[in-house]
Amino acid sequence: MDKLYSKKTVKTVFCFCILFAMIFSLPLTAFSATQKESICYHQTAKLLANQSPNGVSSIGGEWLVLGLARGNCAVSKDFYSDYSEKVRDIIKEKSGVLSATKYTEYSRVILALTSIGQDVTNVGGYNLLSYLADFTKVKRQGINGAVWALIALDSNNYSVPTGDSLDATTREKLIDYILGKKLSTGGWTLAGNTPDPDVTAMAITALSKQYNSNKEVKSAVDKGITVLSDIQKSSGNFSSGGVVNSESVSQVIVCLSSLGINPNTDKRFICDGKSLIDVLLGFSLSGGGFAHQKGGEYNQMATEQGFYALVAYNRLLSNKTSLFDMTDVFKSDNNADNENSGGNNTPQINITQNGEKNNPNNNSNSKNSKSDYSSKNKDITENSANSKGEKANAVNKNEQVKNSDTSGVSSTSSSMETDDKNSNETTENNKKIRKNMTENSANSLQKEEQSNSSDKNTKQQNGEEKQVENSGITVYVIIGVALLVISAVVIFAVIKGRKKFKGEKQ
Repeated sequence: MDKLYSKKTVKTVFCFCILFAMIFSLPLTAFSATQKESICYHQTAKLLANQSPNGVSSIGGEWLVLGLARGNCAVSKDFYSDYSEKVRDIIKEKSGVLSATKYTEYSRVILALTSIGQDVTNVGGYNLLSYLADFTKVKRQGINGAVWALIALDSNNYSVPTGDSLDATTREKLIDYILGKKLSTGGWTLAGNTPDPDVTAMAITALSKQYNSNKEVKSAVDKGITVLSDIQKSSGNFSSGGVVNSESVSQVIVCLSSLGINPNTDKRFICDGKSLIDVLLGFSLSGGGFAHQKGGEYNQMATEQGFYALVAYNRLLSNKTSLFDMTDVFKSDNNADNENSGGNNTPQINITQNGEKNNPNNNSNSKNSKSDYSSKNKDITENSANSKGEKANAVNKNEQVKNSDTSGVSSTSSSMETDDKNSNETTENNKKIRKNMTENSANSLQKEEQSNSSDKNTKQQNGEEKQVENSGITVYVIIGVALLVISAVVIFAVIKGRKKFKGEKQ
């Protein structure tokens, strides 16, 4: 009887331990993910804010400015005005012609200037919207040109200026062109018949505003989401151009967020227990920033895209307008301060796995397994970054531009192609970028002291980082103490029970 009682006691204690472990493991896991995400966000924001923005550049320029502005991050008082002045100087110097063949240059600058509340119809005396009025020139780059022209025009519900072109641009033409480039199996690509995650995600982002009003758009977008889920690897990553990379993950996060789909909870994009946010954080680096490939070094383009993907996600959770829907910028009462501060309000980061925003797609459709396509894509591309040649390509994956009037091929993960350059120029530019980053880092303290307003915001941001770290320690301590108390109660109950049983037996 004593042995029987002992076995029952052991089983009871064991069941209690399992139950408590399950109860406490869930919030602990969620907290750890939230903590890592928040720290990555703040550290990357601070790192980018300490850089000096270039004027008219897909690296260190427009995406840098847009990400910080849409995240309402603390920057120096001259950060946005410096960028605006550089853009004006460049446009004046080039007599308004940023590019004779790549009109995404205009779309990209329109987006950046809109994000900081600037008038895009008078930039150094030039109306940037007028360059998007000629549809023949806009679509010269293929789908990339149409996608980003539509995103730029929709960013603040801009009207397309009338021009002298016989083929005048309209929203309908842009939408029809993008839909016409859809693959028969769903999704989009620059060339060939295999859907590319970057191009598919960008096309969906461009069409997101018409999702609820255009049945053909809704059908194409729904199919595109399914395609993205199907081509996602079992590891949760995406491969573009034969390389598993962080920028592709970033673009998918942006496109899902633009539709109101939570990329952190949608079951169609959860692989091996990891969400798209978890996958993106797998590319994050200590101290802030992102690598192009896992295990790689800091990459400016990957960092800018990774950061604005987190901004897009955070805006979704905060019920704000999407990343590229900047109508809120011009409705803000603080718009007069946008040039200097970008809103100058450091966001209260609350990146959790809570409820989703209004979701036009059915998130309850669980995906139990990835398609054969995903399994077959586990090839040597995941290990292809070992050679020096590919390492150089990884530094600027997105400068794979093939600027052709007939093929329309452009960069797949820069969200906007860079100028065609040979490998020597690319290497030299990368050196300059790293040199500028080093100089900017060395002067970061000086920049932070440029204004009282900037200091106040920076201190607030640092305080939030410390608060996140301290809250982590607090939670671990509370959980540890709770487990100890529970264990002590269980052990005490067992001992008391055994004594009582022995007393009755005697």
